[in-house]
Amino acid sequence: MVKSIACRVACLLAIVLAGCTSLTPRSPLASPAALTQRVVSATPSLAATPVLDRPAPTDTPQPAAASATHTAALPTLSDSEIAQTRTALAPLYVAQTQYALLSQPSLTPTPCPSPPCLSPTPTWSWPKTKTPTLTPTATTQVSDLTILTPGPLSKVVSPIHLEAAGLTGAGGMIRIELFNETGQLIMRQVLRYGPKTGAPFFLALDIPFEIPVVSEAARLVVSTDDDRNRLQALTSSDLILLSMGDAAINPNRDNKAPIILKQPAENATVASGFMEVTGLVRAMSTQPLMLELYADNGALVGSRQASVVTPLDGAYHPFEAIVPYTVSQSRAVRLIVRQEGDHIPGNVALSSILLTVQP
Repeated sequence: MVKSIACRVACLLAIVLAGCTSLTPRSPLASPAALTQRVVSATPSLAATPVLDRPAPTDTPQPAAASATHTAALPTLSDSEIAQTRTALAPLYVAQTQYALLSQPSLTPTPCPSPPCLSPTPTWSWPKTKTPTLTPTATTQVSDLTILTPGPLSKVVSPIHLEAAGLTGAGGMIRIELFNETGQLIMRQVLRYGPKTGAPFFLALDIPFEIPVVSEAARLVVSTDDDRNRLQALTSSDLILLSMGDAAINPNRDNKAPIILKQPAENATVASGFMEVTGLVRAMSTQPLMLELYADNGALVGSRQASVVTPLDGAYHPFEAIVPYTVSQSRAVRLIVRQEGDHIPGNVALSSILLTVQP
């Protein structure tokens, strides 16, 4: 009985072992080498673009061994895997391209596509230069009265030898005056050069004087009046009077007018109660210019002051002022522009024109 049980157990074991050997796996397991090749092929490389290769479809069935070998050597990807791989690698390709351009810039220009690029034709033009600014030269005019000698700050002894030239005043009259440093009159002479007003003249005259001190500052003045006894023109020369010693005569600077009136013009008509006056001045002192309007009866109908440029450099400088005036009807007036001295009272220069003013 024991033998029969042992036979039965042996038969069962044989049957079990025979069934196990007949079982076949549904899919072959890839070897470690095949798995490594698949991972390497599916991983993107920074050096080269991965090639996604799929075997061409065929209707001929392949042996199982050959199919397993091909799968292990060249792994295949589905269509969705290929699309996902390309999408994931697109930013990497862009970054690789930018890095290559930055690290190794091309030394040759990129060729133009067809048709070829057209380069703009170079054009030549004059070089740009700064436009020069033209500084207007001040217009000068000869003074109506000029003291030729003695010049400013000359040291003189009695008699003073005076030489002067210019245009006569009303009735051909010329007035010559000498003032001391306090403004007191030392000497005055009125000369007549014919009956014609505005006639040119030249005079050479000796002027005697006496002073109670050894030396004293003084001013020699030559002036003319119009037919209404208004000052028409005036010029002067500051001197040093000596009661003894030797004279030292300085030459005159020139015969240019110290004051030039630009606006209004001679014999112009001005209305509205205001007069715009412009001109040029070579200041002979630091005192302001006095602008005055005198009617034909000698009445002052308007006045204003205008500042001058200092220091006194002998050059012309512009001046301007708005002179208000008051008249009840149209009247002829004389516009007088004058400047007084710094140390000796009185005028040092004067210029004037005739105008007509209306209310």
